[in-house]
Amino acid sequence: MQVEVFDTIGKLEPLFTSVSPARERFAAGDLAAGLAAWRSFETETGIAARVYPGYRVMEAAELDGYQVMSARQMWGLFNPARKIEASAWAFERFRQLELPGQAGAWLQELATPFGELALKVELLVVPADPANRRLMLSSFGLSGFAGVPGKILLQIWPSEGNLERLPAVLARLLAQQLWWQRPGRRSRPTLADFLVVEGLAASFVSEKFPDTALPWLVAFAKPRDWDQVIAQVAREFYRAQSYADIEADINGRALPAGELGVPAAKALSLEELEYARGIIKPSLAETDSRRIAAYLYGDELVAPQGHGGVGMVQWGGLEACYRTVQVFTARMGYDIQECLGRPTDEVIFGSDYFF
Repeated sequence: MQVEVFDTIGKLEPLFTSVSPARERFAAGDLAAGLAAWRSFETETGIAARVYPGYRVMEAAELDGYQVMSARQMWGLFNPARKIEASAWAFERFRQLELPGQAGAWLQELATPFGELALKVELLVVPADPANRRLMLSSFGLSGFAGVPGKILLQIWPSEGNLERLPAVLARLLAQQLWWQRPGRRSRPTLADFLVVEGLAASFVSEKFPDTALPWLVAFAKPRDWDQVIAQVAREFYRAQSYADIEADINGRALPAGELGVPAAKALSLEELEYARGIIKPSLAETDSRRIAAYLYGDELVAPQGHGGVGMVQWGGLEACYRTVQVFTARMGYDIQECLGRPTDEVIFGSDYFF
């Protein structure tokens, strides 16, 4: 596998740390042309990022890879509430840690077992916008997306807790990338497809990082130091008592960030897991992204966006994804690498998890 790492520091740091007016920054960096190839948001017909597998599902909950793919205000570059000092700190951390290159090296190492399945991946790593309250409060400063063929996009606030979980998050993204790129995938993914891709990704995380307590929630679990991190962001860059008091851009208006959160990442009880399995079973062919989001993340996480629920407990579907693939690999004797080439129906019915 060949991993190409975008020169985040060389090409983006001058733009994010410039004090020039936004119009001058845009022109000087030729930003529209320079990043269009990376974002791959527009096709010849003008269809945006929502065409890529999983984006609409993530958008329904405004979680997961939604933040990095929506690229709100060009990842914060044109967010008037973003403090340049905060961006300068993040880029300095990127430089000290050689973070984009290190992430690329981790990705390269993780891809070794896949052999010819893994061809070429371009990796873009950008700092999180500290004034994006949903990214900072609901996603804990980390958002990754792997549904664009041949590209993995990652936005991260480089705190110690996020750096600790980054290798496992990259493992999840790599497995998702390889599965979505495989020949024969459906143009309109079903709930069953998501059960398999998320289950394979979580199982790969578990295989490579066996100490991960909840491998299906590695991208959603709150880092151990996150309360201290956002308090420090508020204090040092915004001179505020707490993050809730900082000025954030909310629907185009500068308002206090306020409180915003997600249910704690936790395993289901046996009763909850059995319940989740029961409501998923008749809906395996579901293709509505909003309903798939409710099945995966839970009703509580799609309700704020105005979407109806399906009766799912928080994080219920994601754990069912993991259990499905774990049962399938145990029954069939396959490893994760072999499973990546298996059709959805073979995994679902071969596991017998829902039947």
